[in-house]
Amino acid sequence: MAVQAHEPYRPESSADRDFATQRDRETNGVCFDALRSGVFAYPGREPVEIPGLKGSSTFIGIQYYSRMRYDAETGGLAPADVTRTLSHLGWEVYPEGFAPLLQRAAATGLPVYVTENGMASDDDRIRVHYIADHLAAVDAARRTGADVRGYFYWSSMDNFEWNFGYGPKFGLIAVDRTTLTRAPRPSAYFFRDVIRARRVTPALIELYTK
Repeated sequence: MAVQAHEPYRPESSADRDFATQRDRETNGVCFDALRSGVFAYPGREPVEIPGLKGSSTFIGIQYYSRMRYDAETGGLAPADVTRTLSHLGWEVYPEGFAPLLQRAAATGLPVYVTENGMASDDDRIRVHYIADHLAAVDAARRTGADVRGYFYWSSMDNFEWNFGYGPKFGLIAVDRTTLTRAPRPSAYFFRDVIRARRVTPALIELYTK
């Protein structure tokens, strides 16, 4: 299940807050509720019971990358906050939105696995920090009782990214598209060492970002 943090462009604006809440309800909320109840209840439409859905899943897989901000004055999305780190695709690095969504996923009563979480960037030091910050969010969710059982980084190697082609570099392992040579980036060794240590430490982050 692909989820995003939906937030108001201007937090002080009740219209922006309502807009963001509506979009969250129409996306994240509908899917979480359907898994729990077996009923697809899109706001403003007649609820539809989906035979066999309730109780059919043994876990919930979560894909998370960033957030969206909503501007009620324009009726659409606000531009990315350029004061934050942006990926190749212009997505904000926003680990703050991750833990609440993991908690909501866990509230379905299903074990949670993070099936996708990653960043497209030419600066591998940013990728290391991205992984560390999002693993911290996973830990925060688990400390509140969320049954998060696994985390998979996207992606092991640079991939073909839909209509963006081979441009965005998500991989822990770089791929030369001419020779197809694979070259692990420092973030690959960072992720390896985190798995071995079963924790993220400041020393590990420093080792792979200096």
